[in-house]
Amino acid sequence: MNAQKAGAAGVIVILPSNESIPALSSLNFKTAKTSLASEVEALHIPAVFVSYPTGEKLIRRSRSKEQTLRSLQDKIDAGLKPTSLPLERSASLQTRYERKRLQGRNVIGIIPGSDTQLREECILIGAHHDHIGIGENQEIYYGADDDASGTTGLLELAEAFQTGPLRSRRSIVLAAWGAEELGLLGSKHYALNPAFPLGKTIAMIQLDMIGRNEQRPGDAANGEPEEKDQNNTNTLSIAGSAFSPDLKHWFETCNRRTGLTLRYRYDSGQENLLKRSDHWCFLKAGIPSVFLFTGFHPDYHRPTDTADKINYEKMERILRLLYLSAWELADQNSPPRFLVPKSTPQAGNKPR
Repeated sequence: MNAQKAGAAGVIVILPSNESIPALSSLNFKTAKTSLASEVEALHIPAVFVSYPTGEKLIRRSRSKEQTLRSLQDKIDAGLKPTSLPLERSASLQTRYERKRLQGRNVIGIIPGSDTQLREECILIGAHHDHIGIGENQEIYYGADDDASGTTGLLELAEAFQTGPLRSRRSIVLAAWGAEELGLLGSKHYALNPAFPLGKTIAMIQLDMIGRNEQRPGDAANGEPEEKDQNNTNTLSIAGSAFSPDLKHWFETCNRRTGLTLRYRYDSGQENLLKRSDHWCFLKAGIPSVFLFTGFHPDYHRPTDTADKINYEKMERILRLLYLSAWELADQNSPPRFLVPKSTPQAGNKPR
């Protein structure tokens, strides 16, 4: 889409040297990329993938001094900027696409605020209701932690906010996102068609995998220690707080009443976790947003992610913390600020 906006007539994507063009017989809708219909309909230029050797032939036919893909890549890496070169020959592309249109669903609930002016602003709380489904061998992927834990929490919060004797000054929007596993499509769609204008959405809190104890081997090369189940019965990671010290402040203040061990280590790192759940669509828009996450475990994206392994007592404490924090945020005179830190993935473009 960016290439189209820049005036490109087409896009040729050169695969890495260790990848090859898949056989036509292996292409099907189970492995196909899924996108929002609005994005597909807005794309009018052809795009193709070619092998690394084919890419090398294209480069050799240019008038550029960089006669190999490796030299071009080194130049880009050194300056962290794209580079252009003229091709001496024209290329014609013939493409054919087979598309299947599917219907996804978000489920949105709104609890109006009590203040006649501040009720026009909202706190957005989300979790994704989709998972992987049924595997090729008909095995069921239950998704108890990912993300039945988050959607169950969303329902508990809805009941707590709705049945309580008081109303917060700002409105509360609760969103069960669809198609998160396909590329954050439900939250992307909402960001384009919000129930409250994004400029009136003062904070977003995402619940994704809040029911387990982190458990995984260490990674000495990246300085990551081993995580053991028994050491994480009370830990909760919060990603995104580096973009809003105010959000972090309220979580830490409210945590005095819930007693969780809070961690803030997923704003960067090779997992790129900050961009992997539905809060990312809002963080990119400059909205203070955080992602509550209890960590990876051996059952992640496996049929063994079942309800009997959930740490329900810990999950209850997490929901108490979120309820208290969301209430405080919804009642403050001033919204939380959005700040761009120096050493985390880029998000947003303006402080708010």
